[in-house]
Amino acid sequence: MYRSGDVQRIDPVNAIRARPGTYLPAGGYDPVHLASSLVDEVLRRGISAVRVDLGPQWCVVTAEADWLAGLSGDPFERIVPFPEAGPNGMYVETILVAFARGVATTSAAGSRVVVGEPLGPLAGVDVGSGRAVAFSTRSTTAPRSP
Repeated sequence: MYRSGDVQRIDPVNAIRARPGTYLPAGGYDPVHLASSLVDEVLRRGISAVRVDLGPQWCVVTAEADWLAGLSGDPFERIVPFPEAGPNGMYVETILVAFARGVATTSAAGSRVVVGEPLGPLAGVDVGSGRAVAFSTRSTTAPRSP
């Protein structure tokens, strides 16, 4: 029998980092895969206009509407279920926070650096009623194996 003292609260980002093979294809960091997962998120939320800019240091996904609006949690801080993606679906933003060296976002509500220091390519960007998420193409983990 379990008691309340037997249950420990875990940090979701550290839990994800502890099992990269569960969250990253082949257990390695792949910015293209993560960008495509963000695009999938945007499209499944019913937003058809989405843009991806992949550079040598940053990847930016921008949409005409805020695909995170109305969620019952902040997917940059905790695992938020994403039922549209299947029975075990979750928003990929938590995975970005766990593995990218830098993550920033901007929306009508404002801009913020989630991981790292500068806003990177989002500095001074106005997305109107939309949202943009930028993440470093470099990881906090070992590079992906070929």
